[in-house]
Amino acid sequence: MMGLPPEGLDVAEEFRKDMVRESEEPDYAPRLEALIPDDRRLFVAMQYFLLASPARQLSQLGDVESLRRSGDQSKTAGDDLMARINYENAAKIALYEGDETAFETLLRLADSISGGQGEFGEYHRTLLIDVEKDVRIAKEYYSHIAKPPVETPSQAW
Repeated sequence: MMGLPPEGLDVAEEFRKDMVRESEEPDYAPRLEALIPDDRRLFVAMQYFLLASPARQLSQLGDVESLRRSGDQSKTAGDDLMARINYENAAKIALYEGDETAFETLLRLADSISGGQGEFGEYHRTLLIDVEKDVRIAKEYYSHIAKPPVETPSQAW
């Protein structure tokens, strides 16, 4: 006889709840496209580097410095995939924070791993063309589009 999960833990139910939450997240792509109407390459790269749900994602990712350290450690260990992922995640946070210098530095580190090849190399090269513009787009995106709704007292009940 198979054992039941511990009381109160229904793995299938938790999975269903996660799927519903993710499917209810709004699609910000059309709004992002309005910010970048004439540059499909930039749109796709920004779509990859912008956080769709900053409050949730930031708590999961960590902070820029710890991700950069993890990227450095992975690079030293020869794990290029994890190094690139850590540098990119740190760059995403730096972009969210509006830190042009950190964003550019982290993109260059990620690009040094990808060697400018493949889709990720394309994203890096596209974004490195005009980092100031990238940060300006991100600021607009986050301030008007991805900002979570403010809960009013009537919504709390």
